Amino acid sequence: MTSDLPTSLPQRLPDFSFLQTFAAKAEVIFWIADPASYQLVYVSAHAEKVLGLPLDVWLRPLFWQTHLFEEDRERVLTALQAAATSETVQHVEYRMTAKDGSLIWLRDRICTVAEEGNTYLCGMMTDVTAFKTAVDHHTGTPGYTSIFLEIVTLLSGNEEIEQKLDQLAEKLCAVFGLTAVSILNWDVVSHYTHLDKQDANTFLPEYYKENRLSEFIDGLGWQQLPVQPIVAHHDAPNLPDWQRAHLQLHQAQTILFVPITGEDDVIGCLEFVDNQTGRYFLDSDIELGEFVAQQAALAIARAQLFKAEARRRREAEILSDVAEFVSSSLDRDEILARVMEILRVYLNNVHNCSISLMTENGLELETILSWYADETYAVFPRGSRIAISDSFTSQLALEGGEPVLISDLRKIPFTNKFTTAMRENGLRAILCVPLKVKNKPVGTLHIHHWHEPRQFSAEEIALLQGVANQAAIAVENARLFANERRQLNLSRTLQKVGALLTTSLQLEEVYEHIFNLLGRVVSYKSASLYRFDKANDQFTLVQARGFPPHFLESRDMFLSAERVFEQIAVSPGWTVVSDMRSISSWVNLAEDSEARAWIGAFLMVKGEINGILSVDGEQVGQYSDEDAHMVASFANQAAVAIENARLYDETMRQTKELAILNQVSQETAVSLNIDEFLENITKTVGAELFPHIFGFVLYDAQTEALRPHASYAPVADKLEEKGIPLDHSIVGQVVKSGRPYYAPNVLEDDYYFATVENVLSEVVVPLKLNREVVGVIDVASPEAEDFSQRDINFLTTLAGNIAAVMERARLYETLRIQAAGLAKEVALRTSELKLERDRLFAILESAGEGILLTDTESNIMYANPAMERQSGYSREQLRSKNTRVLGSQQTPKTVYTEMWQSLQAQKSWMGELVNEHKDGHTYDVAVTITPIIGDSGEVTGFVSVHSDITRLKELERLKTEFIANVSHQLRTPLTNIKTYVSLLSKGKPENFPRYFSVLHYEIDRLARLIQDLLDISRLDAQKIPRSDAAVDLVDFWEEFWPPFVERAERESRILQIAIPAELVAQAPTLFMESYQLEKILSRLVENSLAYTAEGGHIQVTVLGQNESKNTCQIQICDDGPGILEEERPFIFDRFFRGTQAVESGISGNGLGLAIVKELLDLYGGEITLESEPGEGSCFTISLPLVQEIRKDTT
Repeated sequence: MTSDLPTSLPQRLPDFSFLQTFAAKAEVIFWIADPASYQLVYVSAHAEKVLGLPLDVWLRPLFWQTHLFEEDRERVLTALQAAATSETVQHVEYRMTAKDGSLIWLRDRICTVAEEGNTYLCGMMTDVTAFKTAVDHHTGTPGYTSIFLEIVTLLSGNEEIEQKLDQLAEKLCAVFGLTAVSILNWDVVSHYTHLDKQDANTFLPEYYKENRLSEFIDGLGWQQLPVQPIVAHHDAPNLPDWQRAHLQLHQAQTILFVPITGEDDVIGCLEFVDNQTGRYFLDSDIELGEFVAQQAALAIARAQLFKAEARRRREAEILSDVAEFVSSSLDRDEILARVMEILRVYLNNVHNCSISLMTENGLELETILSWYADETYAVFPRGSRIAISDSFTSQLALEGGEPVLISDLRKIPFTNKFTTAMRENGLRAILCVPLKVKNKPVGTLHIHHWHEPRQFSAEEIALLQGVANQAAIAVENARLFANERRQLNLSRTLQKVGALLTTSLQLEEVYEHIFNLLGRVVSYKSASLYRFDKANDQFTLVQARGFPPHFLESRDMFLSAERVFEQIAVSPGWTVVSDMRSISSWVNLAEDSEARAWIGAFLMVKGEINGILSVDGEQVGQYSDEDAHMVASFANQAAVAIENARLYDETMRQTKELAILNQVSQETAVSLNIDEFLENITKTVGAELFPHIFGFVLYDAQTEALRPHASYAPVADKLEEKGIPLDHSIVGQVVKSGRPYYAPNVLEDDYYFATVENVLSEVVVPLKLNREVVGVIDVASPEAEDFSQRDINFLTTLAGNIAAVMERARLYETLRIQAAGLAKEVALRTSELKLERDRLFAILESAGEGILLTDTESNIMYANPAMERQSGYSREQLRSKNTRVLGSQQTPKTVYTEMWQSLQAQKSWMGELVNEHKDGHTYDVAVTITPIIGDSGEVTGFVSVHSDITRLKELERLKTEFIANVSHQLRTPLTNIKTYVSLLSKGKPENFPRYFSVLHYEIDRLARLIQDLLDISRLDAQKIPRSDAAVDLVDFWEEFWPPFVERAERESRILQIAIPAELVAQAPTLFMESYQLEKILSRLVENSLAYTAEGGHIQVTVLGQNESKNTCQIQICDDGPGILEEERPFIFDRFFRGTQAVESGISGNGLGLAIVKELLDLYGGEITLESEPGEGSCFTISLPLVQEIRKDTT
C-alpha cells in the first residue's frame, strides 16, 4: 500500500458547525475528511490546543504527511482505507508531532458519516499522552497496568456510561485497596459508589438531596480553573471544617478528592475513601487519579454527546413520522391518536397528555384525545368541554401564541379557580403548547405532571411545538376534507331527495325518506315537519322522529305563525340556536327531551312557505351556520317532494273515489240484498277512504227510530239495545233537515251524541228515497278538522248512488218474495187453487221480466211472453228444451257451479248470466232462481226470473268511457294552460303573444267541453220546449256565419254559404230558440271544419221549405274522409266517436252530434246523413216553422 495521499476535494462542502458545541464540551478532536484523498475538511477547535498548531495547518493537503509519526503512518492509512471501504468503526492509536517537536499520543475512532447526500470519513481523537506516560511510569506495579487497560476498555466500550463508571469505581477500589470509591457528576447530581466492605460506613445518595451538595462543592473551592486534587487526613493540622465534617461523615481516616474537569469548569469529582489504614496518597496515586478523572470526564462528555445526538435524531424522526402520516391521512382522530402514541413513547415521567380543539364560538376547548396513567390524572377527559377563561394555561397559550410552562404550580400565586382546584388535588407541572394554523390558534396540547415538579428541556418544548404544529395542520386538513365531504354528501343527498319528485310514493313514505336522508346531512336527536295552515295562521305538526312514543298522541301539535316568524326570518329562511335552554321563552314540546341545539328552516315551494323543518341536537353548540345552510337547502328540496307527494295522494284519492262510485254503479245492476250491499260498501269505502269510522244508520219513519246497520260494527255493538236520539244527535239533525252536517270539533258541537270513543270530527250525509230520508252515512275521525268539502261532496254523491241501489233492491226483493211465494203455492196447491193459478198465470204473462218454470233437470215447462221477447224463441220452441239452449260460452263455469250448489242446498240463487239470443247475439241477464219445494220437502222444480240488464251494462260501459274521455279532455287543455301560464312567468316577453294565443285556444276548448256537458245535462232535464220559441232565420243567418268564414280562411279551408233569395224574401220563422239553433249549426260546421283537410270545401245550403211537413231544410256537406257504413247507426249516440276520429287524433268528446240530434228531437225536427268513405259527408236537418211564410209585399 502506498503512503501517498490524493489531494482532490469535493467542490462544495457541507456545514459541520453543528459538531462544535459537542466538541468543545468533550475536550476531544472531531475531524471530517474526504474519503478519497483523506484531506481534512473540518477539525474542531480543541485540535489547536492539543498540537499547538493553527486550524488552517490541519486543513492543508499534506497535513498527514507532515505531522504523522513515520512509524505509525502505515497503520493509520490502513485504518483510514478500511473505514472508507468497509463502513466499519476502526480503533487506532498513533503519534503526531506537535508544534514544539514533542510526540503526542492520540486514540482515534474512525467511521463514515453521510451528510447532504455525500459520504465522509469522521474521526474522534482523544489525547492519551498522559495515560501513556502514566502507564510507562507504573509499569511493573501490581494492578496499575491492569487499571490502565480497564480504563482503555471502558473508554472504547459500547456500554451505558452508568455501567462503565460503576465498573471503574469497583476496579479503583480494588487497585488502591480503599474502603469506598465514588464518582460524582454535578450536572445530573448522579453518583456511582463502590463499597469494599458491606458494613463500610459511607454516606447515602440522599445526602446530596438536602442542599449539602452546594456546601460540599463550595468547600472544595474548585470554582475557578486550574484546580488541584485535595487530600483530607484526619490528623492533619489546621484541617478545614468541611473536611473534618466529611471525614466524620464517612468515619474515614483519609479521603482523596480528584476533580473531573471539562473544558471550562469542574463537572464532577472522584472521591477515594480509606477508613482503615490512615494511608497517605503518593504523587503517583494522585497522578493516576487525575488521569482516571480525565478519562472519566471524556467518557461522560462523550456519553452526553451521543445522548444529545440520539435525542436530536429521535426528535427529527418523530417530526418526520408525524409529518409523514399527517400528509398521508385525512382522518383527524387517527392522526391525533398516532401523535398521542408517539408522545407517550417520547415523554417520560408525565401523567397526562391531552389534545383539545377550540369550539366554533371560540369560547371553549373540547378535548378530542386524552391519555392518562391513571383515571385520577385525567384533567381534561376525552369529550369534555371547558371554557378557555377557566383554563389558566390555555388562555395564556392561546392569547400569546407561545408554549406556557409551569414547572411547579405551587410557586404560582395567581391561578384561577379551576387551576387552583387541580393544584390542590396534586397537579404540580403543566406544559401547554398552542396548536396553530397560519398563526391562528385552533387548540392546545396539554402535558400534566402530578405530585412533584417537572422540568421540560428546551429541546422537549421545541419538539412538542413542532408536533403541535403538525397536529394543527392535520386538524385543518381534516376539517377542509370534512367540509368537502359534507358538501359532496349534501349534493348526493339532494339528488336523492330530488329523485323522490319522480316516484309515486305515499306522503307518509316521503316523510320517512326525508328523515332518513336528513341524517346524511346533519346528525340529530329528533326532527319534525310542520305544515303551514294559512287559514288558522299556525304551523301544524304532520310527522316527527326521535320523540318519545307518547309525544304525538298527548299534545295539540301546532305552533303559532307569529312565534315561528319571530324565530325564523323569511330571509335567509333558517336560523340556528346553540342552546335552547338559554332562551327563557323557549317551549320544549317534549318535557323529557334532551335536545339542546336547534335548527329551523322553512319548507318553501316557488317562493311560498309551506311549512318548517325542525332539527334538534343533543349538545350545546352542536350546529353551525354552515349546518343550518345545508339543512335549509335540504328543506327546500324536501318541500318540493312533499308537495308532489301531496298532489299524488290527492290524485290517488280522487281515483279511489271514482273507482268506488263505479263499483256502486255495478252493484246497482246486480245487488238485490240491501244488507249485503251495505256491508260491501262499508268494507270498501271504510278501507280505502275513511279507515277510522264509516257506516250507515237507518231511519224508520213510522217509529222515528235510528238504528245502526249491522255492518256499522263499532256503533251497532254499542247501541244494540238503545238507539240514537233523534233530537239530540248530529244524525238526528241530518234526518230532520235532509242536509249534510259537518262538525269539525265535536267537543264544541251541541248536537254531538257520543256513539264511539276518541272521536273529534264527524260528517253525516242523508240517504233519500223519493225525497224522504231513510238513513244517513256517518263518518268520524279521531283528528279534529279532518274532513274537507271534497269529502262532503263525495259522500253526498255516494249517498245518491246508494239510495238508487236501495230502491232497486227493494223492488227486486218484493218481486223475489212474490215469485218465491208463487212457486210454493203452485207446488202445494195446484189441484185446489186452479183459479189462483190462473190469476198467477196472468201475472206471469204480463210481467215485464222473463220467467221460466223448469223441472229438476232444468227442462223448461213454462216461459212467459217477456221471455219470448227476451230470447227470440217462442214458448213452443222453448218448452221441453233444457235451459242450456239459452246459455252461451261467455258465462264462467264457476257461476254455474255456484248456482247448482245453492239450488241443491234448497237455497235461492241470484246472479248474472250471459245468454245467447236466437239470432246469435248475446245479452246480459240478472237471474233469480228459487227452488220449488214439494210436500215431502224435496225440490220438484225451479222458478227463475230473468231481467235483461244489457242496456244497463252498456250504459255502465258508456259511463266508464265518458269518465275516461272527459278526464282526458279536461286534462289536456288544463295541462297546456298550466304549461303556458308557467312560461308567462319565466319566458321571454316577445313570446307572450303566442303564449296568449295558445291559452285562449285551450280555454275555448275547455269551455266548449264544459258547454257540451251542460247542454247534455239540460237536455236530460228539459223534456218540453218553450211554446213561444221563435227565431227569424234570415236575421240569424246574417249574424251567425262571419266568425266561421273567418276561421275557415284562417285554417285554409273553403266555406261556402248559400240561401235562396226567395227564401230571404219570405223570411221564415223557425219554431226554436236562437241559441239552440246556434248550437245545432255550430256543432255541425265545427265537425266539418275539423274533419276537412286543408284546401277542402264545406258547403252550407238552405234547401228551402217542405210545406207538407211545415219545415225548412238546411244541408251541410264536406269533402272529408266520410263515415264508415257500420258506424252510421251509432253516429248520433252520446260519446260515440268513429274510427277516423280516434285514429286521426282529432280532439272531441262524442257529444256534438248527440246534442244536435236531441235538440232537433226536442223541437220536432229531424237530421239525416249521407256519406261515402273517402268522398265526404252531408248532414240534412229539418227545422220546424212556427207560422206561414210571410209574402213579400214589396
